[in-house]
Formats: sequence, structure tokens, C-alpha cells
Amino acid sequence: MKFALSVLVLANFLFPQKGIYNIQFKDLNGNTINMASYRGKEIMVAVFSTKGSDLAEWQLLDSLYQKNKDHLVVIALPADDLGPIASGTALNNQVLQNTMHISFPVAAIAKGKKDQGISQQPLLHWLTNKGENGHFDLDIVEDGQLFVINGSGRLFAVLRKKALYTKRIMDRILNEKIINP
Repeated sequence: MKFALSVLVLANFLFPQKGIYNIQFKDLNGNTINMASYRGKEIMVAVFSTKGSDLAEWQLLDSLYQKNKDHLVVIALPADDLGPIASGTALNNQVLQNTMHISFPVAAIAKGKKDQGISQQPLLHWLTNKGENGHFDLDIVEDGQLFVINGSGRLFAVLRKKALYTKRIMDRILNEKIINP
């Protein structure tokens, strides 16, 4: 038991998790989104390509958010460096603000890929770097990719589009009870 605790302490020292609640960024209207305001809620972050995105997925996420907004927040991050999907709708500020009528926060259009360095959107930087989130080191690979953060601010799931919007998966994530040490 003592050894396991030592390993855990050493792992936290070697791979410290930087807090998601310290991150701030702009929304489409130039207002600041402060992640600290979502403390205690589950957070789903959906990354979408501005070059072509499936609007039905946005509407599905909005429905999910509306049904669970007492304990869930959904944040959309439109990225301008992802490729389009075959039948997607191009997204720009006008489409996002005036056409879609989405009730969850939408970040300002920004760079999504890790190779953008300091130009990468701040929340995406946290989500895609193990040194920041303590769990995953990966890049954005497709439109509709979803990151799930539990109410304690820990990244615990990354879903690809193929598995993304099934009711069974969403119900399991929303009803998962995470026990943190």
C-alpha cells in the first residue's frame, strides 16, 4: 500500500495536471469564457471544422445540453485548420451566431491542431497535451471529436466521431460516477 501511494505521488510529480479551471478564452462575440465558472459540472468539448461540419451533430449536442444543463456544459470549438467533411456546411461567425441558434457556448474560431504551437486554442492545448491534462497526449483528428471532463476537472474520455453521438455512450458518460483519490 505504501509503495502504491509512493508511485501515485511520484506520477503526480512527474506528470502534473494543470488545472482546466485556470483557462480563459473568447467566445464568438468576444466575451471571455472562464472555465472556472463550470467547476463541478461535466464538460463536453466538441471540436468542429470551419471548412465543413455536420449541423445535425450540433443540434444533437444542443439537445443533450438542454436535457442535462443542470450538471453538464457543452462547449463547441470551431477550428479553422481541420479538413472539411464531405457533406458539411462551412462555418463562419455569421452562420454560427445567426443561423444555428445553439444554446451552449461557442468559442471564437481558432487553430485546433497541436502543430500550431502557441497559436493553438488554449482549451484545445490543455485537452491535447498530457503535460497539461495529465492523461492524454493526442491531436485533433477529425470534425466532431469530443473531449469529456468530469466534475472534478479531469479529462476522462476522448471520443472519435464514429462512437460519438450514440445514446448509449452519452448516457453512460453522463451517469458515470468517477471517484477521485
